Amino acid sequence: MFFRYHGISTDIKDGKLIYRIHFIDTIGADEKALLRQFQYSKIAVFILCFAINDKESYSDIQTYWIPELRPFMVNNPLLLVGKYYKRL
Repeated sequence: MFFRYHGISTDIKDGKLIYRIHFIDTIGADEKALLRQFQYSKIAVFILCFAINDKESYSDIQTYWIPELRPFMVNNPLLLVGKYYKRL
């Protein structure tokens, strides 16, 4: 099965320097864990998002995502982002 993820790229200018930034939203399904891990070696900063109004969302960060990412976070920073999620 082909591994697909959602992503977006943008360039940020700082004087004469240009930085290309790729944001990747990987699939959270357990059966895709090994495929996700192939991407982790290319990551400079891990950004984990959770819904501040959903306790399960934060719990998933602690029990699922941190343990999965920890082996790949040797020198990579982790940015934890809390957002408000409004259900429609």
